[in-house]
This record gives sequence, C-alpha cells and structure tokens, in this order.
Amino acid sequence: MFAAQDGAGQPISPLTRVQVWFAEQPLLTKAILVVCLGIYAVQLLLGYDNYGLVCLAAQSVTQKLQVYRLVTSAFVHGGLLHVAFNMMAFVPIGTSLERMQGTLALAHLIGLLVFMGGGAYIGFATAASYIPWSITTKISHQCAIGFSGVIFGLIVVDNGMTGAAQRSIFGFFYVPAQLYPWTLLVLWQVLMPGVSFLGHLCGVLVGQLYVWGLLRWLTPSSSIFQSMESSSWLEWVYTQPMYIANTGGATGALPITRPLSFASQDNDRRSLAAMMQQARQWFSQLFSQRRGWTRVPTQEVSTALGDPLITPSATPPSQHTAGNHSPGDGPSPRTAAAAAAQARQAKFEASQKKTAGPS
Repeated sequence: MFAAQDGAGQPISPLTRVQVWFAEQPLLTKAILVVCLGIYAVQLLLGYDNYGLVCLAAQSVTQKLQVYRLVTSAFVHGGLLHVAFNMMAFVPIGTSLERMQGTLALAHLIGLLVFMGGGAYIGFATAASYIPWSITTKISHQCAIGFSGVIFGLIVVDNGMTGAAQRSIFGFFYVPAQLYPWTLLVLWQVLMPGVSFLGHLCGVLVGQLYVWGLLRWLTPSSSIFQSMESSSWLEWVYTQPMYIANTGGATGALPITRPLSFASQDNDRRSLAAMMQQARQWFSQLFSQRRGWTRVPTQEVSTALGDPLITPSATPPSQHTAGNHSPGDGPSPRTAAAAAAQARQAKFEASQKKTAGPS
C-alpha cells in the first residue's frame, strides 16, 4: 500500500483529506452535518443530558402544546455513537438526493419528513395510549430523539428514485428494492432493540407517501423553485459554494429529479391552490342540482347460485335523464317523482273540498 500524495509528491495528511472531502459535499448535506455535530459538541461542553425537554413525546405535544419538540427531537442525539451512526448513514444519501433534486428541493423534503413524520408519530402514540396493552402503553410513553426517522424516509425516496431491482443489506445479502426500506426497519430493530421503532416507521411511511406521489400537493413545482432561486432574498444562499441549483436543465446545473409518480400528466394537481380550486368546482356542481340526488335504476343479475342479485345498472347515471331514458327501464325517476307529486296535490285538493262543504 502507498500513501496518497499531492501534485508535488508530498503525502496528503488525514486532515487535508477531511477538508477536501468536506468541501466536496453539497451545501444542505454539509449544513445538516455541521448542525448535528455542533449541537452534540455543545451538549458535551455544557454537560447537557436532560433529553426529556427536547425529545418527541406525544403527551407533551398534545397536552402542553410543546410543538418545538418536532424540530429539537430531530437534531439532538443521545450519544457519540448515536450521532456518528446517523451522520454516516445520512451523508451518502443526502449527497445523492441533493445532487438529483437540488438544495431547495431536498430542504423541502426534509421539512416534510420532520413535521409530517413527527405528526404521524404523535398520532400513532396518542392512539396507542387508548389501547390497554402493555406494548402499546410502552409505545405511547416513548420519548424519541435523533435524525434517524428522517434518514429512513430519505432511504425510501432514494430507493424509489434509483430504479434498482435489488438492494444489498450491509453487503451480506440482496433483497428486492421494494422491500429494502422495510427490511432495514425490521433488521435494525432486531440489532438495536432500544431504538424507536415507531419513529423509524413514521419516517418510512411519509417517505413512501412521497414516492407514491401522494404529497405532490405539498411539493412546489420546478418553476417555483427556480423563481425562489432568482429572488434577491435568497441570494446569500445560492451564491454559496456547492449549492445545487434547479434551473430546469440550464447550463451548469441539472434539472430537478423526482420519483416517477411525479411525472403524471396532471402536473397542475401538485399545487395546493389547484386542488382547492378543483374541490370548489366539484362542490359547486354537486349542490347546483335542484332536486338533489337521483336514484339510479337497478336491474337483476343472476348469481352463480341462481338467486337474483339487485345491482346498479351498468348504464352511467348521466344517461338516466328524461331525454335519454330507455323504455325498458320503466318510468324514469324524474317522471315518477312528478306523478307522485301530482297525486299528492290532487288528494290534498279533494280533502279541502270535502272539509269546506257546499257554499
């Protein structure tokens, strides 16, 4: 083996290697690494170990409204091995995703994992407190800290974007890519029983929702990220070294990359405003019908046992109107309702004449 040398033939010191490696990391990945390590260094200097004030506890959030725990619990770690393992797992995934998505897009994704993952944790833990089982009671009183929940969510997103058919589990064996995050979730819990299974599970679930495209309505489009990068108030950010910009394929940067579920034709549904507009149109059409719901005619279909089964007609409801009514279906609902109304009116007038008598 030979020691690495620089251009002048001098051996490269370990400190120089670390400096070169650190300078090559994308901006957000580098920033999160510095923040997590810096917070742990402050913990060591101050001797701080009161994790009960910063961890993610469901009762503290729901009863005392300590919402700050959603953020503090993600960036505070309980020991040197805890922060070391988390950062060694985060940096490769964060670097890969930031180069594919861009710095702002990855920051948005991590924000989703922090807040939605923490919200899911609180929801599941609160629900578990109402189940009188020992294991659910233990889960409901857990207090979670660390960045691993976010890391598990990033693993799901990275796994969904690579397109690999199989993934290696620590180099020992391969599993199908769809099962990779879930295998890590179970295996890590077996190897480290003291970690928060619920925190990791919530990260996996939120990451899976993102990969499936169900969080598109919370995800800005590429044009929004581009407009943010062109604004003056973010100039101090995108002028930093190793900032990964999203310019839609312009020279010097790659277009933003997302899971395949984001490439559907109805891209306008990504924005929350567009979804709200569609909801308003749907409700306006629903309540604009003066006569309310219309009963769909039914027809008898013989089952395998020979008994008739009443099922809705295969004809779309829009075709069962007065103008398109088929004679074989019997009287249309609108005609039947009008005939019933006329019969009630005639009966009422007859009763009135009988009560009034001859004048």
